[in-house]
Amino acid sequence: KPSSAASDVYKRQEWDRDIKTMSRRIISMREQLYDLLTNKFHTPGSWEHIKTQTGMFSYLGLDEAQCDRLIREGHIYLMRTGRVSMSGFNPRNVEYIASWIDKVVRERS
Repeated sequence: KPSSAASDVYKRQEWDRDIKTMSRRIISMREQLYDLLTNKFHTPGSWEHIKTQTGMFSYLGLDEAQCDRLIREGHIYLMRTGRVSMSGFNPRNVEYIASWIDKVVRERS
């Protein structure tokens, strides 16, 4: 049974709201991660790229050894290139992730 035009309009409006909600959440996680790295942990290096990148993924600027430590010891899953899905960040884990990024940057192997 084909959907009605009114139903299609409603579904599109709902989809638009969901996309905006998701986008705002990812931007918020980028801002929180940046704030934690720069203002709480004072992690060495420049972290501006975290806020200027867009989309669901971010390059953290870490090397393979640092990423391996995040995966192996911190159980933070990302590509060995430093590419991470920002959709996996949330208010409950962003500080944990930032603390591990700080740790691997300071203890560069």
